[in-house]
Amino acid sequence: MLTREWRHEDEVMIAKEEGVAIGMERGMERGMERGMERGMERGKWEKAIEIAKSLHAKGIDVNTIAESTGLTVDDVLRM
Repeated sequence: MLTREWRHEDEVMIAKEEGVAIGMERGMERGMERGMERGMERGKWEKAIEIAKSLHAKGIDVNTIAESTGLTVDDVLRM
């Protein structure tokens, strides 16, 4: 039967592995949060564009569309 003495190096290796696991978990959480935020912002942008196109089709002036949607006048003109 083989027995192995517990060494300081073993403790260091275990601590390192635990640290890496914790770091990976935090990184994944942060990535998910950032992805959700970006997705929400993208959705808001797309909805503003959709509304702006609808208002433009109804003949509403560019400045009113920009004010109503939060888009810039340039954004509205580029649609």
